[in-house]
Amino acid sequence: MRVTNISSQVLFLLSIMSFNALAAQSLSSYINLPVEKYKLENGLTVLLNPDKKLNTASYILGFKVGSRHEKPGITGISHMFEHLMFKGTKKYPKFDQVYAKNGVVGVNAFTSRDYTAYVGAFPPEKLELILDVESDRMTQLTFTQEELDKERRAVQEERLMRVDNSPTGILFENLFDQVFKKHPYRWPIIGYTEDIASYTLEDLNKWYSAYYSPNNAVLVISGKFSAKKAKKLIKKYFGELKTKKIPEEIKVTEPEQNQPRMKEISKEVQSSIAVLSYAGPPAGTKEFYALEFISQILGAGESSVLYKKLVRQTKLLSSISVGVMDLFHHGVFYIFYPLLDTSKEQEIQKVILEELSKGIDQALNEKSLE
Repeated sequence: MRVTNISSQVLFLLSIMSFNALAAQSLSSYINLPVEKYKLENGLTVLLNPDKKLNTASYILGFKVGSRHEKPGITGISHMFEHLMFKGTKKYPKFDQVYAKNGVVGVNAFTSRDYTAYVGAFPPEKLELILDVESDRMTQLTFTQEELDKERRAVQEERLMRVDNSPTGILFENLFDQVFKKHPYRWPIIGYTEDIASYTLEDLNKWYSAYYSPNNAVLVISGKFSAKKAKKLIKKYFGELKTKKIPEEIKVTEPEQNQPRMKEISKEVQSSIAVLSYAGPPAGTKEFYALEFISQILGAGESSVLYKKLVRQTKLLSSISVGVMDLFHHGVFYIFYPLLDTSKEQEIQKVILEELSKGIDQALNEKSLE
């Protein structure tokens, strides 16, 4: 396998920025989410979105800690701790079984570069149970060395499957290593192999103690429930939890990139893939939303610009996809494509860059926006 990725200085297609206000006005007639947001005295952020038309409800309990809060030597510890959060507490040693008996489904979790979240869907009458269990897990979690070793093996297998034995996994791990040279986004969420093997029980307990606190968390409930009742129960189960002093994040300034970077990886696999990427704006900014819209025009579906050019017309590719990753500090804009013929790689990149230049020079028309 030959994987090539190129990172270049941030791409701003400024010609599309003016569509933002118009798009927002038009979308507001379709999207109406009556979300109530407030904070408890201990700092827990709560978002409530009651919808009586539904028959069920869902929750997300998110913590503002992800792989960017790590440091070399403990990369992947946020993800490892996510696994340990399913080990239970003294009150609910096998909470997953309690959830299953009470009709709670889709109980899962995920770790990102910026945060970690725990999710599930439940019958409306089980709201109190959810709040009791999740508040208990936030501060009363118990786990042993044996359980850590078991989850370590599971994460090692996960890395083997998703990264080491996956051409796409290898590609995107190296992509971040190319786009970021100083920022902690550069290491993988799952962590490096040697770090996964070396976490101690003390490391995990320190992580839990440092970041799992109401003033570092966001609770979201959506679906069929009474907001009035939910507020009382949230105060009952989360209101007495104590705040902690969250470790101050070390601010890292990514150095300015003045020339393209390229990396090629060779593996014994049957196909080759490539990705062309640009450092982009942070999530939540107008530039980010514009870039996300641009990615749809360039590479979402068979009617997109790059699909028509490289798949239909020139037949240089069998598929191509474009996307933008929503990261808190820096976004990543990427163009991903399997290579049918590696000798055509330079020709493909030339076509892509020509199409990007057209978008910058000529701007996007109303038809493209529609």
